Amino acid sequence: MNSTAINSKLVIATAAIISAFVVLYWQFMPVVIGSVAEARGYSESELGFLASAYAGGLFLTTLSGVFWIRRYDWRVLIRAGSFIATLAFLVPLYYESYEMLLLCHLLASLGGGIGYGVTLSLLGDTKEPARNYAISFFAQVALGIVATLALSNIESPTLALKSGFILMAVV
Repeated sequence: MNSTAINSKLVIATAAIISAFVVLYWQFMPVVIGSVAEARGYSESELGFLASAYAGGLFLTTLSGVFWIRRYDWRVLIRAGSFIATLAFLVPLYYESYEMLLLCHLLASLGGGIGYGVTLSLLGDTKEPARNYAISFFAQVALGIVATLALSNIESPTLALKSGFILMAVV
């Protein structure tokens, strides 16, 4: 990407929004995990593994990013990561087994981690990376607050769980 395009307000805003969407699930995951506990009766250990699977996928993409971020077109990477994450958030709506939910948490974070790595790399290449990281962080926090407040006010654990997955699949 040329330096003029990368510094455009549209590119910076898009990168901030993509990074906010990736971090969004991490921010309202406690609501989803609590809903899983109530709706499906999983043990504390199983709930811990669900959260760890999501963290693990982000860790793997972050760790491996040095090998692929600059090697492939960023647009293709973001589309592929979005596709993987979207599928991973939709599957638990139809398959309710613990193993499938665990796998989907891992896949969703792998897909999201691809987008996150690319957007952070892209923001780091701008003329004002500190300012643009701050914009990205603001978008992450603001979106997280709104989504967490909305999901935590849903009375039914099953509805809150499904709403969280639908929200992530849509964004």
